[in-house]
Amino acid sequence: MWVLAAAFVIIVAMLFVSLIVPIDTTPKPDEIIEIDTMIIGAVGRISGEPVTTMRLGSFNVGETQTELLKAVPQMRIYSGIAGSESKKYEIEVTEEFLDLMSDIVIDFDVFDSNAYGDLVVKWNGAVFLRDKAARRDYTITIAKEYVKTVNNLEIYADGPGIMFWASTEYVLKDFNVDLNYGPSKIFAFQLSQDDLEAWSKGRVTYYATGTSGMSGSKLIVKVNGYEIHSEKPNGQGVAEFQYSDAPMKIGDNILTFAAKDDMIIMHNTELSLYLSTTELAKTSYFDISNEEYALIQSGQYKIRLRFNIDDILSGGTLNVKVNGHQRAISAMTVGSNLYYLTQQEIEPGTNVLGLSGTGSWYIGKASVELEKV
Repeated sequence: MWVLAAAFVIIVAMLFVSLIVPIDTTPKPDEIIEIDTMIIGAVGRISGEPVTTMRLGSFNVGETQTELLKAVPQMRIYSGIAGSESKKYEIEVTEEFLDLMSDIVIDFDVFDSNAYGDLVVKWNGAVFLRDKAARRDYTITIAKEYVKTVNNLEIYADGPGIMFWASTEYVLKDFNVDLNYGPSKIFAFQLSQDDLEAWSKGRVTYYATGTSGMSGSKLIVKVNGYEIHSEKPNGQGVAEFQYSDAPMKIGDNILTFAAKDDMIIMHNTELSLYLSTTELAKTSYFDISNEEYALIQSGQYKIRLRFNIDDILSGGTLNVKVNGHQRAISAMTVGSNLYYLTQQEIEPGTNVLGLSGTGSWYIGKASVELEKV
């Protein structure tokens, strides 16, 4: 009985103490205090109609392809005591073509010639033709092992020899330098710095059929080596890609069509490029109480913004403006992103947050937080 009475007295005493002693609500050292939240939505540049459409035309995927590297309608080559005229060209072959190439073919027509001296064609210093060329068509094949990313092509004539008073002369027409590669088909498209900052998406449209029908290969579409589409061709098709699917770069970007085991016939193929040309800015508001502001001023807490980015449609700089103080953030990723504010940027009461940028993002929840120092 005495034990029960003592227990009853202790319980009553504890209840009495709990009523008069306040509960400690001080944030723990590792605690984050969320003081306000906002829903942002789309921010940055938005796009509508394509700004560029490249008509790629009709071609076959899965066979040898030809890329024209250089075309000269007509040239005159001569050499003699009174002077000489030669031609030198720098021929570039990108890494993408270099990997897939089989050879390079130079063909031309000797339209006129006196054949006093030899016509000489050099590729990277090696002689591939030395001949007293007659009036006819010529074809020179250069194997892959002689091809680099930057190549020097030289065409000149030797002097007339013992006919020192004369001049060796050649007139060449339809001088073409072609690269044979395959079986994939490659197209290059260019983006400037401004284009890259405003990049929204690309869209490939086509009409395709496989020579083996639906039992044949899939059509594989890649941009800068990243696969964006893999589907058996069955008429009209569309392949879209955004920044997160295939990162773009300044200069040449490579669009590739491939098929593993079959030839695919492409018709009316087009590449449309969409740039974000209209800027969409957002303005939101958040409140800081006097007590929260005092915690920041005391140095016990620092204030930060947390952006939860659901999607990055195009890369760029996100401009964050708080009460007129603006900063630029370039390293944004999908997911949670933190941005710390200074005491000079905030004030007790209502604060104004402005968001804009050169890229394009979809920001879901944004929160204002206090972080224990």
